[in-house]
Amino acid sequence: MLDMILNQKEKEAEKQKTQMQISTEVFTTLPFSDREIISLFGNLLDNALEACEQIKEGERWIHIKMKKKNQLLYIEIVNAAKNMGIQTDENFVSKKDGVLHGYGMKNIRDIVEQYNGMFQCKSQEDRFEVVITIYG
Repeated sequence: MLDMILNQKEKEAEKQKTQMQISTEVFTTLPFSDREIISLFGNLLDNALEACEQIKEGERWIHIKMKKKNQLLYIEIVNAAKNMGIQTDENFVSKKDGVLHGYGMKNIRDIVEQYNGMFQCKSQEDRFEVVITIYG
């Protein structure tokens, strides 16, 4: 399921002229259900692709890194961005339309918390970074 989503999002990135770099190890299993994989990676990569649409061609990029060591799963998604949003309590507001903002990130946070993991997102002037760590 993860391969399918990564391939689909890589094709979308190619269409919008966004360079996508994927650095992962081969995983035999992930702790998530297929539905959770779709929600987690679909939301994260849709957000990254949407942010890159706001960047001029030639400067659009998304880097995905996933590693598993012993009982630790580490997922990092960093993308080019400009002023992605503002941090408010636990919800990162990434949509400006006022209707759909925050729901994707809330779903991601809920999935990560269900597995007793940590979810961190950080907005900087020229990039947006999400780091997820799951233990066990």
